[in-house]
Amino acid sequence: MSRLVVLALRLLGLLALALVLSAGWLFRREIAQLVRPAVQRLTEAADPAIGRPDPAARARAQDKIDSLNAWRADSVRLTAGEAASLLEASLPGEIRRHLDSLRVILGDGTVTVEARVERTVLPARDLGPLGDLLDPWERVAVAGELAT
Repeated sequence: MSRLVVLALRLLGLLALALVLSAGWLFRREIAQLVRPAVQRLTEAADPAIGRPDPAARARAQDKIDSLNAWRADSVRLTAGEAASLLEASLPGEIRRHLDSLRVILGDGTVTVEARVERTVLPARDLGPLGDLLDPWERVAVAGELAT
């Protein structure tokens, strides 16, 4: 191959690389929104202290709660997924419709509840003057210590 063809191929390669990098930078938010859920699922699968509600966990949690009455046990230990399932089940349907991606994080004597909340149901006066700049769904976290 001649030097001119090699030079043209190198320039095309550099141009393609520049286009890919530019597109990545320009669409970084959209790319992050696509990638973030997969990364969170992998992270949560590796960490038993993080749980999301699911029907199987709710059934296990309900069995444990029932055992408090039937076997006269004085306590039960819930996993993060079981706690998240019970929390979601205890919320009224009106509130549940405006929540998404609920998860519970259990720490050493602490609990954190995170969810995405629909901004449009929150009173505008509570959001302040910058409330219109928020996304339609915003992540909200509430954390506190557990007491015995």
